[in-house]
Amino acid sequence: MKNNIVLIIGENKNNSYFQKSIDVLSNRSDIDKIILVTWKTVNIGIIKSNCLIDVLLIPQVKLTMGIEYQKYLYDIGVKYINDNYKTEDTYVLKTRMDVLISNQQLDYIFSQNYQIEHIKSELFKYKIWIAWTHITKPFYVEDCCFYSHISVMPNLSPYVGELFMDQGHSHIRWFLLLARIYNLYNDENLYDEYKNMNAEFTLNETKKDILYKYINCIKNQFIIMTVQNGIYFRYHSGNNFYKKPSNKITEIIEKKHPTNQKLVYNSTDFFDINII
Repeated sequence: MKNNIVLIIGENKNNSYFQKSIDVLSNRSDIDKIILVTWKTVNIGIIKSNCLIDVLLIPQVKLTMGIEYQKYLYDIGVKYINDNYKTEDTYVLKTRMDVLISNQQLDYIFSQNYQIEHIKSELFKYKIWIAWTHITKPFYVEDCCFYSHISVMPNLSPYVGELFMDQGHSHIRWFLLLARIYNLYNDENLYDEYKNMNAEFTLNETKKDILYKYINCIKNQFIIMTVQNGIYFRYHSGNNFYKKPSNKITEIIEKKHPTNQKLVYNSTDFFDINII
């Protein structure tokens, strides 16, 4: 039987969302354990009395970038799960203290089949659920929360080197290893190509090649789905469900979305795109 563990990392930047999230997670019969990894100075309220939750209060460290803090706490949490709760059927939902996931969204996440028929890499033998992904910016995906088998989790620890410093483009940090396995990013000279692949870019042969590889990787390794009102973040309520103006990549690029982002919230919308 599947063993579901929730890993919560970060700081308490929205106590209302955090408390509501704990209530939702604690009252589900299909969640076996909740691991909270945060700093000793962070307000965690009354959850110390919840036997379902293991609280790891970590001394504050001095790092440079936000992603380094995320990696630090994430690595501690994944190691703790591996050391204490790992089984052959352990799956982990990684989230944050300022994210609220609804019961309907959790039902979807936990009910999917994460097996891969044709395994490309020994490091990623299972698919990964993500909330959304960008159409034209590879691996600009929702990295606040994702779900997969415990064997995948260590390989999703974010890269914290000098590449990918720009906001948005930096989201590839969590999935850089996957990107390289699928030959999306095997040449540092392509950095500028990736950097400029946002809502507006010139569709040349190099970018087409990148997008084809990106689509292949998403097809093999990811499940994309956010149900209506399934996830709430501290900056906004619910998700702005993007409606594509077309399935042709050129028309998607030309017809600007009001937020100037080309996001899709389910796999069908992503795979319907025709790159011509």
